[in-house]
Amino acid sequence: MNENYLKRELYDLIKNDTSLFEFIQLGSLDGIWYWDLESPENEWMSAKFWEILGHDPNEKKHLAREWQEVIFKEDLELAMENLEKHCADPTHPYDQIVRYTHKNGSTVWVRCRGLAIRNEQGKAIRMLGAHTDITDLKNTEKELERSNQTKVKLFSIIAHDLRTPFNGLLGITEILADEEYHIDEQERQDLMKNLHASVNNAYNLLTNLLDWAHLNLERIDIRKKRLQVFQVISSVCSQLRDFSDQKEIEIRFDGDRDLEVLVDQKSFELVVRNLLTNAIKYSYRGSTVIVNLTKEATLGRISIEDSGKGMSETHLSSVLSDYYHVSRPGTEFEKGSGLGLSLAKEFVALNDGSMTIHSRLDQGTTAVLTFPLIIPEI
Repeated sequence: MNENYLKRELYDLIKNDTSLFEFIQLGSLDGIWYWDLESPENEWMSAKFWEILGHDPNEKKHLAREWQEVIFKEDLELAMENLEKHCADPTHPYDQIVRYTHKNGSTVWVRCRGLAIRNEQGKAIRMLGAHTDITDLKNTEKELERSNQTKVKLFSIIAHDLRTPFNGLLGITEILADEEYHIDEQERQDLMKNLHASVNNAYNLLTNLLDWAHLNLERIDIRKKRLQVFQVISSVCSQLRDFSDQKEIEIRFDGDRDLEVLVDQKSFELVVRNLLTNAIKYSYRGSTVIVNLTKEATLGRISIEDSGKGMSETHLSSVLSDYYHVSRPGTEFEKGSGLGLSLAKEFVALNDGSMTIHSRLDQGTTAVLTFPLIIPEI
């Protein structure tokens, strides 16, 4: 096979001009290209140029359109603009960060630098360039940004939501501790109910915060096993008994009580606890929350339905976002962290499940979970 003329020309130039070799060194050799600006359809690209993009170099032609087809459109426009400026003015650097689409569909971030080769009249006739793959650096930047967002969110929740129930606790305990403040039995009982509600609210909020923090710190250990759904949800209902009884809310089961799914028990309990807590919180006194268990092909389906306050489409979209944490008060002004649905969504995904929420303002909400089904052996 005949050697490409641009490759041979470049090698000859490097032999005679040490500055070109230094430039290639500084470019860190994640891909080299040499472009004929007089015949701009022709461009030689080194093997590594294509290898970092997941392509077999032998399948690529030494034509400029090959890379122009896989670079992001807006980045191509930037590169061409800088090329034009650099050719017109040698002091204008040809140096930019661009994105390419990898063969597998992912994004490859590249620092692309170039140097024009000029003739005796100073006209740019060739362009020598080098690529530096900075994808790992960009991914690290994203992780750091996500980590900073997590810290900001955590501190804002602690500063606002976690402090709120403790303000109530301090007020109630101050009254109970004040010997000069005389209260009758009814007032004492009311204070104790409020104290219990404040403690319960603080506990649930702290539990959600810890679970959310563990999730964001990637310290969650998912261990899937065969789980009897009715038994686990019944246990969670018992934990929430005081809350539901206080509002005279019945939790009713319908459907297949023998349903079994493959999930991690701890994260499943967290999801169900958050969904049931929300259902009770936004239900009206004396109403019913319905838990329905069914099978659909290879999936177990769990729905939790209430007829309470419901949500508009805009609000529903907000509460499912990763960084939403503004909690709406319940039907009896109960407070929360605003983390419940966001947490539930993430833990369901970790268990290869799905979660959909259907809600209509003033008509109620239905949360639907699906998980891989355990098929009984025959």
